[in-house]
Amino acid sequence: MNSRYEGFDTETRVWRGRMIRGLQLRPPRTWAFAYADVTVTDDDRWDLLADKYLGDPYRWWEMADANPEIFWWGDLEPGTRIRMPYV
Repeated sequence: MNSRYEGFDTETRVWRGRMIRGLQLRPPRTWAFAYADVTVTDDDRWDLLADKYLGDPYRWWEMADANPEIFWWGDLEPGTRIRMPYV
C-alpha cells in the first residue's frame, strides 16, 4: 500500500540527538477549525482521541495540524491540554 504522503517534499532535522526525516511542516490551519480543549489521560492515544472526537482514528493528522507545538505524540503526558478540532 502506498503512503498518502508519497511524492511530498521531506526535510531532515535533529530531534533528541537523532536525525529524522519527514514531511515539511505546514503552518497550523487555525482559520479552518473551531477547537475544543481536551485534557489527555493515562489511557489516551492519538488514534483513540481521533476516533472518539472526530469519528475516525485515521483523522489523527487533523489533531496534529491543530497542535503544531507537539512534535512527537508519544511525548504526551497525562494532564496535557490539546486542541481538538470540531467535526
